Amino acid sequence: YYKVWSGGTSTSWNLAGNWTPAGVPVSTDDVVIPGSVASGRWPVLDMNATAGNAVKTLALVAGGTLNLNNATAYTLAILGDATLNGTVNQTTAAVTVAGTAITMGGAYQHAGAGSLSAPTATLTVPAGGTYTMSGAGGVTLETLSVSGLFVQSTTDNTLAVTDLTLNAGGEFRNTRVTATSYVDISGVLTNNGTMANTTGGHFRFSGASGGIAGGSSDTKFYRLTLTGGTTTVTASGTTAFTVLDALTLSAGTLSAAGKTLVVQGD
Repeated sequence: YYKVWSGGTSTSWNLAGNWTPAGVPVSTDDVVIPGSVASGRWPVLDMNATAGNAVKTLALVAGGTLNLNNATAYTLAILGDATLNGTVNQTTAAVTVAGTAITMGGAYQHAGAGSLSAPTATLTVPAGGTYTMSGAGGVTLETLSVSGLFVQSTTDNTLAVTDLTLNAGGEFRNTRVTATSYVDISGVLTNNGTMANTTGGHFRFSGASGGIAGGSSDTKFYRLTLTGGTTTVTASGTTAFTVLDALTLSAGTLSAAGKTLVVQGD
């Protein structure tokens, strides 16, 4: 079953007349927010879309907008996958994704305390897509794969992934020169794109068999901490990585035989 947003009456997600066919989405519905609506009104999540009112899948078409910024911190639960090629404004709401694939080909503005939790999913930011973390809300993923732009630009939030992969043309940028803008990696960071504009970020590696790989020479961390396991450096760039502030081996092993590492701070 499909439910398509029309905004026929208002911007309220929780109003039957704003959907075609009429009815607030339920957990068996594939929800579509089109790229244009005659009403000019875009949905604002104003209910807990969980349990029976969770959605099966969510598709946001390029040109469309989803607002997760109600004054009340509601939750949107997606039981399957999500394709988000329009604009998402997330501030207060929490988003959970139980599927295995999230595609963010539009502009995702994550500016508040609401979290994104998708521990079994690969979040793909294709070329032309942008995801910006500029609030306190954290992001938890299985894999982050970037061919567009992923920006982390605030203090006191955490991006937690198993693997972080920057593909050719992709960029990861952290601009917070602080110890509390965390990037937690329990697997492998592979940089075949760029981190040239990264000036911040506290990257913490914890995997039993983690790694730093890829062909780029501009892998940069503000702080780099090993908290356990073995992180093996196989990066083939002239410089395997650069630490702008401090390298800390709290626990575990850093294996980097034959690699050039640059530590500019302590």
